[in-house]
Amino acid sequence: MIQMDYTQLIETRKNKVQELENIVNAGKAEQRKLSAVENSALENVKKELENLDKEIEQKRNNKNNTIIIKNNRMENRFSLLKSIRNIVEGRNYDDTTLAILEAGKKDMAAAGLSYRGQLAIPYEYRAAIVAGTDNSGQDAIAEDKFDMIGPLRANLVALKAGGTLLTGLVGDVSIPTYAGSSALWKGETDAATDGAGATGEITMSPKRLTTYIDISKQFLVQDSVGAEALLMKDLNDAIMAKLEATIFGITGSTTIPSGFYYSPTYNASATGATSFTKVVALESAIDTSNALTGNLAYITHPTLKGKHKVTSKDTGSGLFIQDGNTANGYPVYVTSHMSSSLLTDHYGIIFGNWADLLVGSWGAIDLTVDPYTQAVNGKVRIIVNSYWDVAKRRTASFSIGALK
Repeated sequence: MIQMDYTQLIETRKNKVQELENIVNAGKAEQRKLSAVENSALENVKKELENLDKEIEQKRNNKNNTIIIKNNRMENRFSLLKSIRNIVEGRNYDDTTLAILEAGKKDMAAAGLSYRGQLAIPYEYRAAIVAGTDNSGQDAIAEDKFDMIGPLRANLVALKAGGTLLTGLVGDVSIPTYAGSSALWKGETDAATDGAGATGEITMSPKRLTTYIDISKQFLVQDSVGAEALLMKDLNDAIMAKLEATIFGITGSTTIPSGFYYSPTYNASATGATSFTKVVALESAIDTSNALTGNLAYITHPTLKGKHKVTSKDTGSGLFIQDGNTANGYPVYVTSHMSSSLLTDHYGIIFGNWADLLVGSWGAIDLTVDPYTQAVNGKVRIIVNSYWDVAKRRTASFSIGALK
């Protein structure tokens, strides 16, 4: 059944009343009683009018519990810029901002985390808002949206390649693993052997990722959709850059997710001068482990991508290692955050089933507004705290190279 807004309900009711009048007037004009067909149609229209009246009344009642936007302008929409400005100027938050911040605090509490700053913003937020015009009796439904996860998914190369994003996590998360079942040949009367594969688990736990951005006080006084979008992009980029650099980096500890090239676990399937043979060797390493399935793709550094576009696959064919955005028949994704300090002039390249890369997030975005550190430069510093972890569901799903 199609859901109608208030305006559509009023218009539909008007048409139904006209339809009812037409049926009645037809009998009056001919000075006769209504036929059985006309009576049936009349009753049906009456029932439809009753249902429409109920829906209209419900819409009217809901208006009292919804944020009213006058003259088609969202006067009470959530604004991150406005919230930061309120902190700098020592003003109170409006009801809309308080509602969103309360949702962020609940997200942090549910994840077992405490927030440090003045603003705890949910990664994903949706609020139904009624937009209308004074005394017109006409309303339209709009939405006030705040969504950091959407842009993050669009920008993070590992997720573009098919990585799995887990949101709304609570406490430490245990992900089960299974090595697969096996079967053995036996004699006709020999006892069967247990073929169950080894089971295990990987644990993901929240690790604090912190960064900051500086915005000018002149920018802070802006109040436009474009300025709000730019601030959101800067926040997203600050988180994405550090998260991606960690995923494809060489660090790892109890407080930092282990990068693909973290030295204790780093084991390259191909090193040295790049060639088509070495690129294919990355695929072969996955295939040997019976893991050549899922969201298969290469991710590499822009410098190596450039070399692959001008390096011949062989002698005489005129073909190159990378053709457009594919190599060896698989998609190639590129990020400058791919490790480039492995060996002298070597750049990272990884092939794998990216669905087995898990990126987990906990709680909300925790923002601290610091108007003092950069005050002499006319800027306000926004310190970002967020909580993440990265894990490989199966290490056999990835093959790592360092080529030049």
